[in-house]
Amino acid sequence: MEGRGTNPVIVVPGIPLDKRNQNRLAKEMAKTILAFAAAFAVWLVISLMQVRLALYTGAIVWVVSAFTVWRMPNEADKIINRLLQFIVGYSLGLLLWGIIVRVVVATPAAMWTQMIGVSLNGAYASTFVGWMAIAFTIALVMGFFSYMGYIWQLFNMNRSREQVDERRAAYMRNRSFGEGGGGTKR
Repeated sequence: MEGRGTNPVIVVPGIPLDKRNQNRLAKEMAKTILAFAAAFAVWLVISLMQVRLALYTGAIVWVVSAFTVWRMPNEADKIINRLLQFIVGYSLGLLLWGIIVRVVVATPAAMWTQMIGVSLNGAYASTFVGWMAIAFTIALVMGFFSYMGYIWQLFNMNRSREQVDERRAAYMRNRSFGEGGGGTKR
């Protein structure tokens, strides 16, 4: 922010600094902050209801996303949108899966036999419950790793882009002095 007298002015490249644009930018910033607060609240409430691993993986996602925005401010919009989509989807998916697991665990084998029309012994029912718990853990971990893969790709693309820019600048410097592209020395 730059100041003109006592009134702070938001500086955004390519957007004229009039009052209307400042108000629009302030409203967009307020919406983003509210979206973050809502996503954080949803994540915190749901992850506290689940296993502690959900809390830890979600906390790592928040920290890694903040670090990524800090390191790559030009990608901030994409990272923020992806973070909000991921956190809300991840949290709601965990909530739904947790409800399903609780329903399956609470349902006795006799009731499963009645519902599906096939007789199940107790061992099969307990195996199914164990499978559901393992599937929940796999979904929890795979969601986390998929988001970390996205962040990894962003860092690799950003590094590649920087390397290409450096090579291009070096080539243009060498070319202007006649060393790289057949130009004449000055």
